[in-house]
Amino acid sequence: MRDRTASASLAALLVAGLMTGVSVAATGSGLGVRTQDTAAVAAPGSPALGARTAGSASAAGRDVTLLTGDRVRLDARGRVTGVRRAPGREHVPVSVRGVGGDQYVVPADAAALIGQGVLDMRLFDVSGLIRAGYDDTRRGTLPLIVSYEGKSAQRRSTQKSLVADADATVSRELPSVAGAAITVPKAGADDMWQALTEEQGVARVWLDGRFKAQADEDGAKAGEAGGGVAQIGAPTAWAAGYDGKGVKVAVLDTGIDTTHPDLAAAVKASKNFTGTAGTDDMVGHGTHVAATLAGSGAQSGGRYKGVAPGAGILDAKVLDDSGEGSDSSVIAGLEWAAGQGAKVANLSLGQEDTPGEDPVEAAVNALSKSTGMLTVAAAGNEGPDAGTVGSPGAAESALTVGAVDGEDRLADFSSTGPTADSALKPDLTAPGVDIVSARATHGYLGDPAADGYVSMSGTSMATPHAAGAAAILAQRHPDWTGARIKQALTASTTPTTGATGYQQGTGRLDMSRALEGAVASEQTSVSFGKQLWPHTDDGPVTQHITYRNDGDHPVTLDLTATATGPGGSTSPEGMFTLSTTQLTVPAGGTAGVDLTADTRVEAADGAYSGTLLATARNGADPAAVRTAFGVVREAEAYDLT
Repeated sequence: MRDRTASASLAALLVAGLMTGVSVAATGSGLGVRTQDTAAVAAPGSPALGARTAGSASAAGRDVTLLTGDRVRLDARGRVTGVRRAPGREHVPVSVRGVGGDQYVVPADAAALIGQGVLDMRLFDVSGLIRAGYDDTRRGTLPLIVSYEGKSAQRRSTQKSLVADADATVSRELPSVAGAAITVPKAGADDMWQALTEEQGVARVWLDGRFKAQADEDGAKAGEAGGGVAQIGAPTAWAAGYDGKGVKVAVLDTGIDTTHPDLAAAVKASKNFTGTAGTDDMVGHGTHVAATLAGSGAQSGGRYKGVAPGAGILDAKVLDDSGEGSDSSVIAGLEWAAGQGAKVANLSLGQEDTPGEDPVEAAVNALSKSTGMLTVAAAGNEGPDAGTVGSPGAAESALTVGAVDGEDRLADFSSTGPTADSALKPDLTAPGVDIVSARATHGYLGDPAADGYVSMSGTSMATPHAAGAAAILAQRHPDWTGARIKQALTASTTPTTGATGYQQGTGRLDMSRALEGAVASEQTSVSFGKQLWPHTDDGPVTQHITYRNDGDHPVTLDLTATATGPGGSTSPEGMFTLSTTQLTVPAGGTAGVDLTADTRVEAADGAYSGTLLATARNGADPAAVRTAFGVVREAEAYDLT
């Protein structure tokens, strides 16, 4: 019997069900496994897999040194052809498996730590390490993020000992994840591995991965005047006196061209977290994003005004002049933004999501809890396939934004859920196709649209629409936390017909409804996760949704839950049920309803998602409150033993 609470994730595939024909070679607390099936294993005592040595390998191949000090050889096609053990590790089995087009090489003593969530599986994705530029030809060090247990004094002591034992260098302190970015010479990686596995007080070890901007360069075209601002109802907010004035919004991106007339007065502070000089935007991405969010429209006579032109921008340059950055630079930018008093942080960037919480997701969630800052993140541009939402958009506390065009049709590039942990994302959508905004003087992205402006497409462009809307709500409700702002925005959207919850969340951002609504659900979405096959022993899973009424009169809500499944089919009767179909929420108070998912019902396997609609009976609220929900009913699958 499988653990019904376990996630059938990549981590489970690599660890719990790592191989067929399991054998154990005890090495400390490690796990020794090997297979005679789809995964290849270098047996204990063998110097290399496939009798291939560094001297005989093709010059077109690459070497990748793992955190354990073991060196992996790949051929020109990216296939693993050899594993050279670090000294003293000749007895440790190493498994090699292809998953999703990537090659994972997992030494047995690392497998259990990956399964426990202590060790980042990206450290053993040799294909991903090469894409990030971390192969031995291009980089002689391995960048890590290490978090520690205990209070600050204990953490400092642990780090001091760890760094000394491994001859490593602390690149940057990262308080939000209770740790630091550390650079390890690959020649001494085995020393770091020994120190990490022996040192008391090490909580998590992550790869310091790579982020990039989320503009869809292939999809960007010169279009009509960027109508996204009007599409989401921003002019209604301006007419009511709300334009984000007094609210600080951080833009973590490629820098900002502060000489552009639309942004000259908007940027209040700047800091560079990359290895490039200055905070100027040499790409053009950050400037476009910042002006979409809070540009004055001065150069166009107001035609290309941003969503929240009264907001103040904090310019955190976390992506370098090639449009890329590291996990640690993004975390440092987030920490700086929170310290500067940012109410909202815009992250139009991303990387592939992996099971569990990566370091940037951990920082996003930690800062949301400790400071109330709302992180608004791009869903990614890997759509329309399912399961393509990136990080940090997969973070639970983030407001994750997909993209629609000017007719509210889902953009074909917009990444869709579920996340790697089977959660429902994105949270909502916003305009992200042919968005016209400020052109950076030294930038190269975008197609010319008008003097001083370019057109771009991507979830990068959708994200600042939502961040600007969040700034406007923060101005109207200065006591609201980021979580409250997120609740109001997701509850008040306009849905795209035919799109699922995993594609659009609750729907397209609608500022006019967000400003008017008195009732919101405290749960922005409800995820029932992945229910493992077979389904005859599935149990009903119940989630509680709480409605909050900020008005001065009680509101009676009629509740309906509708969902669709694979191919757009209607979910079968009994799969989703409500504990009540009517609810009265007192003025200034809360009331709740239970939503239950039962995947034992006769149904096709696949993803099911829908919307819980709460409609005011007495007209006290102008629109239905929307809460997205979803569950994945796993297709037939078996554990390998």
